[in-house]
Amino acid sequence: MNVIGYTESGSIRAIFDGDASESTVPDYMGNRHRQMIAEWEAEGNTIPPYAPPAIDLNAYTATKRWEREVGGIVVGGLDVATDDRSKIMISGARMKADKDTAFTAQWKCPDGSFITLDAATIIHASDAVLDHVNDCFSIEADVLAAIGDGSISTTADVDAAFAAQLSPESFQTRG
Repeated sequence: MNVIGYTESGSIRAIFDGDASESTVPDYMGNRHRQMIAEWEAEGNTIPPYAPPAIDLNAYTATKRWEREVGGIVVGGLDVATDDRSKIMISGARMKADKDTAFTAQWKCPDGSFITLDAATIIHASDAVLDHVNDCFSIEADVLAAIGDGSISTTADVDAAFAAQLSPESFQTRG
């Protein structure tokens, strides 16, 4: 018998002789498999405690970058959404503003209100969004390198790295 350990819910994971697959045994002495495990324990063996699965720090880092990237920014008091659709809309407005300095656009704010943006404001907001996205990916690259060299080893370390504000002169991260 191979006793793997407790589950998060308190059952016991084990592979019994002759079985090809793992069984989950309730920690109830009325269960015959639990009785077999009790006999195994009586021989001096110990059931390993539950160990949560290791967090994939690379995947956690990518998720944190994405959350920050689409979390929005504030540019000169203007609340700017940075989800993928908003970035496309800002890029389109930027293309027009680059060609026509008299261009204005009605812009819907995240709170549902509308404001009129002139070409200069659109260009400034677009630059800030690009800086923001670049910062997000720069932080992710730095964090992944730090995970690789062992200087970042916990989710708290990753969170602290993403708390940095790299381009405060252009924008402030929401939140």
